[in-house]
Amino acid sequence: MTDHSDRLAKMQDAYDEAEAKTGGAGLAPDGDYEGLIERFDFWEKEGGGPLKLITEISVQDDSEFAGLSAPSVWHELEDPDRISYTKGYLEMLGLQGINLAELPAALEPLCGKARVAIRVTSTPKNGKTYRNTYVNELLDGEGPASGKTVSSKSDDDIPF
Repeated sequence: MTDHSDRLAKMQDAYDEAEAKTGGAGLAPDGDYEGLIERFDFWEKEGGGPLKLITEISVQDDSEFAGLSAPSVWHELEDPDRISYTKGYLEMLGLQGINLAELPAALEPLCGKARVAIRVTSTPKNGKTYRNTYVNELLDGEGPASGKTVSSKSDDDIPF
């Protein structure tokens, strides 16, 4: 292991004075919040594995936690037993009837615009604490709550 003792020693005073915090640095604690979808990404385990959709959300309300991130939301894209949850999530965001091959382009307009009601929870299991974010409702922006439906089709797809 590389020796970083000199660099670490310079932080000792700040470390001694710091209040110990848990639950993830910069993450909102358990509770109900209004959030803003910041970005979407796709992830698969190195070496292969099922593709997952990741949603990153920040707290955007008048609470003391405004600006903090919520734990990322993960949805399975290649598990037939779990795809129904992903479909429900995408439809809640206004993406009814989406062609999954067009999903990246369809998600982009929601980034930085879609406000959602979220619940952050912690669940102890097998000696570990798992943090989850549940997206309960689209509040405004694009999607059902605004009466708008996001379409992945561009003007070029319209035959007239």
